[in-house]
Parts: sequence; C-alpha cells; structure tokens
Amino acid sequence: MKKIQINIGFYSRLAQCLALGCTLTALACKDTLPQRSKTTALPPETKPAISHEAEKKDDSNSVKKDEDSGLLTDVKACEDIFELYALREANQQREHPSDAVAQAIHEKWSTLLANYKPQEIITGKVDFLTFEMRKSNEDGKCYGWWLFDVKQPMNSDYTLQLLGSVDATNLDKIPQRFRDWGYKYQPWNINPQPPTSQWQTSLHVVRAELEETQDIPYNCTLRFFYNEKDSQGKPIKQASCGPTLRLGWNAYLVE
Repeated sequence: MKKIQINIGFYSRLAQCLALGCTLTALACKDTLPQRSKTTALPPETKPAISHEAEKKDDSNSVKKDEDSGLLTDVKACEDIFELYALREANQQREHPSDAVAQAIHEKWSTLLANYKPQEIITGKVDFLTFEMRKSNEDGKCYGWWLFDVKQPMNSDYTLQLLGSVDATNLDKIPQRFRDWGYKYQPWNINPQPPTSQWQTSLHVVRAELEETQDIPYNCTLRFFYNEKDSQGKPIKQASCGPTLRLGWNAYLVE
C-alpha cells in the first residue's frame, strides 16, 4: 500500500508568499484600509481509498508467494521421482501454476532420471524405469507406482501384470483362493488408465491399487500381456508383449 506524501515545504512557501502578498497590499492601502494579517492553513492530509478488491488481490498474491516458496522448498529436498511427480501435479492443479516451480521440477526430474536404467518391456515401444509400492495415508490402500518411457504409440490396450512371490513363512498371507490354485505368489492384473492405446510418446506414470496387499515383502516380476482370442472373439490365452522383468524384493512404503 503506497501513501501519498504531502510536501510540507511547498505548502509552507505558498503560505509565506500569500502572507507577503497580503502585507504588500496592506502597505499600499494603509491610508484607506485597516491592516489585516492573513494566514493560509495547510490542507488536511488525505489517503487514497483502498477497495476491498485490491485488498483481496494483495492477500491472494501473498498466499501464492507462500505456496510457491513451500513448493520450491519441497522440490529442492525431494529425492523420490514419484514424490516429485506428485509435486508437479500439485503445481499444475493450482489456479495459477508457478513457472519457477515448474522449471525447478523439470531440472530435478532430469537429475533423478539419471538414476534409472531403462529396460524394454513392450518390444520396440515401451521401456520400464522404476516401480514402488506405497500405502496411502488417506485411504489406507496400497498402490503400485510405475514409470515408463513410451518410445512409440500403441494401437492396442495391454494389461499390466505384477506377480508377487512370497517365502514359505508368508504363504498363509496370500488370499485363500490363490493358495487353493496352488499359487505361491499373488497376482495383480491392471488395466492402466488411460489405456495403452492412448499413451503419448513421453514419460508416463501409472498408479493403480494393489488389492489385498499384506505388510510383507514380495519378490516381484512385471510384464504386459494381451489376450489372444478365438474366431468368436473369446479370450483363449495370454500372450506377452515383451520380456518379463524381475524387480526383486519389494515391500510397500507409507506415504
């Protein structure tokens, strides 16, 4: 808020000039007019009216600066690429996204990507970069997070399959129906949203719920597959779209 400064010196000199003019007039006319002293009062100091809209705008700008500062601090401290992705989403969903935050995320993203070695997972089209299991504080559910590098667009919709094997001491943690089938692992079949036929040529994050996940380590493998169909369009078997990747032992993290 700017204040209008009153130039006291200017008004003082104006008052002196007016007083001097009156004195000269009085001296010239002293035989016919009585002498009178004349003073000029300074005008009262005034302040410009501030509209409620202007005050709201100032408050809004202050809030935005605080949010920008907080996001920039989080980006600087972030060492997890999925957390960085969440920060990018948070910035993009704001009413006025910050260019400075977006630039900081872009620079940090490039730094973190250097930690991952691409592995082809859909032949000639998609590379896998990294994976995490995370339990959400908001709903208590476990989610899988995957980062892929899409090299070429795809015309088909593929299913993402994660298999989590467990050691003998944790076999009883696998849902009963899988144990009845003789499984020593838990399968999760995921249809990504958006589907793979809509993936653009860029980095792509998939987040999906992993139902019935237990607080135990899983020795994970990952692949994409599609269902081969008969002449009537009924699925007859699963066909892999590329190699099956071994992700090693994983347990969920708490967000």
